[in-house]
Amino acid sequence: MNSEIKLNGIKKEKNRIIYNYETNGDMSNYLFNDKPFYVEYDENIEKVPDSILIVPFICNVLPIVWITDATLIVDKIDKNFYESIDKFKKGYIDMYPQIKFKGKIKYNKLEENHSKQKDKISAAFFSGGVDAVSTLVSHINENIFTITIWGADIKVDNEKGWNVVKQFICKNSLGVENQFVKSSFREFLDESKLTKLVEKYANDDWWHGFQHGIGLIGHAAPLAYLYNIDNLYIASSYTIKDKGKVTCASDPTIDNYVKFSDCHVIHDGYEYGRQEKIANICTYRKKIDKDIKLRVCWISDSGENCNHCEKCIRTILGIVAEGDNPVSYGFNPDYKYIKNYVEKKCYFNPIIYPIWQSMLIRFNENKDKLKDNDYIQWIYNIDLDKLNKKYKAFHKRVFRFIKKKIITMYKFIYNQ
Repeated sequence: MNSEIKLNGIKKEKNRIIYNYETNGDMSNYLFNDKPFYVEYDENIEKVPDSILIVPFICNVLPIVWITDATLIVDKIDKNFYESIDKFKKGYIDMYPQIKFKGKIKYNKLEENHSKQKDKISAAFFSGGVDAVSTLVSHINENIFTITIWGADIKVDNEKGWNVVKQFICKNSLGVENQFVKSSFREFLDESKLTKLVEKYANDDWWHGFQHGIGLIGHAAPLAYLYNIDNLYIASSYTIKDKGKVTCASDPTIDNYVKFSDCHVIHDGYEYGRQEKIANICTYRKKIDKDIKLRVCWISDSGENCNHCEKCIRTILGIVAEGDNPVSYGFNPDYKYIKNYVEKKCYFNPIIYPIWQSMLIRFNENKDKLKDNDYIQWIYNIDLDKLNKKYKAFHKRVFRFIKKKIITMYKFIYNQ
């Protein structure tokens, strides 16, 4: 049986879109029948053409269609978006040469869509993290607004966590207007099954390696039509120095080729490392002389920073390295804990290592400015290579210990 996914239609309820689709073949293995795909906007979207409204759905099923060699069947599709698909698909093909990206789209009609708004505007995806804030301050002089999606890192049923995030965004988006989008785009598909499908070839999970780039971008299509968005910025997570070392669904070879209506996407800040982005934010904060809160934590699900994980700590130290106070960015640092963590618990993988390396370079460049900061002088004695070797050796010992215990238990059980 051929694998297919057919979009039978969409239901528009003022600001809400519900996608009515059916699947057969391999596609049926990866989508939940009891979890519909829906998207909710702050604005009424009923006047947006259906060929634009289907873009969020298409963006989130396309990677599955490609990998399972399926056929996606739709009625109408935006012409600019359709013509961009092969271009951003090539980004996936180049990133994962060991995977065959096949599949096709069948449609009845291509539609040209142009916004009725005369003035062009910019928009930026905004999470409140270092990457997103650096992008926003870099383009703050444009006529710009932010887009934040509920359902990306905060689950759609976590209303308490989302309210924290929403309040944070409203208070800390530097005075620009905010648009909030609620989407089940991570709920309607089986991430664990999809990860198992690709991990043996890609050495990455589904969300990070395949979905989240165009998956996020597609949600902006109805807003692009409503507001005549010209430039849509999505902040880079990595830098050009990471090219060939990491895989990521958000990459300039993918994002920069996505188009819909009159909008084109810009993968922003790819030429800058994390420490350079922190420096950019610190420079802007000092210029406006106001606090800028950052939301960086990957441990907390409350929408707040925990101040104790590696990512919080590296951000705190990165701000100090620029001669600024982390408290002005929403952190509550415990420098005694941080010192103990770095010296005894930190492990630097190949991606994190250069970030810390750049940070230590900035500490040394600003050594004279930081000489009165007694609480941080220990940082100048840190030897990253020594720490790396020490903790790699520690993890090897732990692994050998666990392996030995498992073998002992196995022999005990089967010798009974």
